[in-house]
Amino acid sequence: MLRHTIGVISVKSALEQLRPREVAPLREDIYKVLREAIFRGELEAGDHLVETELAERMGVSRTPVREALRRLEAEALVEHVPRKGVVVAGVTEDTIIEVYSIREALETLAITFSKDQATEKELARLDELVEEARRHSHDGEDDALFDAMRSFSELLVETCKRPRLIRLVHTYHNYLQPLRSRGLRNHERRDVAIDEHAEMVEALRRKDEEWAVEVVRRHLRGARQACLRSFREERERRG
Repeated sequence: MLRHTIGVISVKSALEQLRPREVAPLREDIYKVLREAIFRGELEAGDHLVETELAERMGVSRTPVREALRRLEAEALVEHVPRKGVVVAGVTEDTIIEVYSIREALETLAITFSKDQATEKELARLDELVEEARRHSHDGEDDALFDAMRSFSELLVETCKRPRLIRLVHTYHNYLQPLRSRGLRNHERRDVAIDEHAEMVEALRRKDEEWAVEVVRRHLRGARQACLRSFREERERRG
């Protein structure tokens, strides 16, 4: 029983910082805290998330907790197990492979729209973000590098001008963010990723759809391998 409550205790301090506000914002905060704890491995596969215990720790009703758990269940991060309740499903290698396969399908589609929709102003800003990433990488400024890389990815998909597609892609951008950030700590991978970003901009500027799709596909497959390496290394460190 102790094994299954460790995960809840590990996020106790973060949860207790939350203060009752409106249900919707509170639900969002609970969701984000639990989601990040799952991605960071603080909540592991098999850990129980007891609705009443979480609500008591935060001094709130069970409603926003229940809604947050339902949202996590929709993302397959937790699951209802008969006679056990809500249990963390966790992130596995299969999760990483599935998420990157979905991203590849969505983002190769998005860039086919971007070929005709991206403006010169947007392309110029993408160029700036590539150079910012190079500078931060050279200076060893990891946090700023990750911010520049994330901003590039977000703006790139927004150039497709397809709001539903943009929302879907952003959801999967965030899904494995902690593992993605750790993967970029590998200097060889980050240099390749930055070069691929520059290549994407050039392909869009030339309106070369085939090239653009090929670069996005190559970029995401490389990112998937880096993410899997980070996941395995983290698992080994944790024993």
